[in-house]
Amino acid sequence: MSFYRGGFDKVRFISNSPVQFLPHQEIRVAALAIKNLIEAGLHFGHAASSWNPRMKPFLLGVKKKVHILDLKQTARSLVSAKHLVRDYAAQGKVVMFVGTKVQAQESIRESAIATKGFYVCERWLGGMLTNFQVILRRLDRLAELEYIESEDSKNYSKKLLSSFKREQKKLQRDLGGVRGMKRLPDLMVVIDPRHEHIAIKEANICNIPVIALTDSNCDPTPIDLVIPGNDDAKRGIKLVLSEIVSSVLEGQRAFEAKKSDSGKHAVVEATETIETDTNETVEA
Repeated sequence: MSFYRGGFDKVRFISNSPVQFLPHQEIRVAALAIKNLIEAGLHFGHAASSWNPRMKPFLLGVKKKVHILDLKQTARSLVSAKHLVRDYAAQGKVVMFVGTKVQAQESIRESAIATKGFYVCERWLGGMLTNFQVILRRLDRLAELEYIESEDSKNYSKKLLSSFKREQKKLQRDLGGVRGMKRLPDLMVVIDPRHEHIAIKEANICNIPVIALTDSNCDPTPIDLVIPGNDDAKRGIKLVLSEIVSSVLEGQRAFEAKKSDSGKHAVVEATETIETDTNETVEA
């Protein structure tokens, strides 16, 4: 199902729909200043002793026993990711953000809220995608507990209410970011695929494309679009996500404009039909 993403000129077919990764010559690296990537610390990899050999195509070399990532490839990948998420959002598709490490939690939450999307930033529950029906039932349970707390608390003892409160807090922590998600996401954005390997494995099983900020100690093979970069730098994570969020919002605006135009055309057609029927009735 997956292939090695060493370049951007490949096409992967997911649910009979091709995902095109832009060729090098079509990508303007100038769209993202390399200087900004350096200032964000995205060029620093992990210690050379803990690298993953499959990340070799994305590395420039070693400095002071630390791998240095090729920021030209980072810029190209980020521009490709921006194109991809914009196209998905323009079709009304759902993007999910995943990052449970401390450095990524705040940025992941803010990115999902800004795009009115879904996120997991505390803990990835096994089966979040592959056993989605169970997750939906747990969300129903969360809604039930909130109703009990606000409207029906007088019918329960203090001990039972305390137990409900703990259960509610746990469900809100783990599933609060996916409330309202009625179906599987169409695209997943991940920070640190090594840390989120379960999420990526489930996404691969469900044929959900994955974009990931990938450090030198990660395996890039299960990732559909690798963005090589330091996944421990808060500024770097925030920069990458802000670029992706801007493209998602652009795509959403295009989708809303398209939907509005189609609605206007439908109204015009309906009005013309009514006028035609009225004229025919009068003539009769």
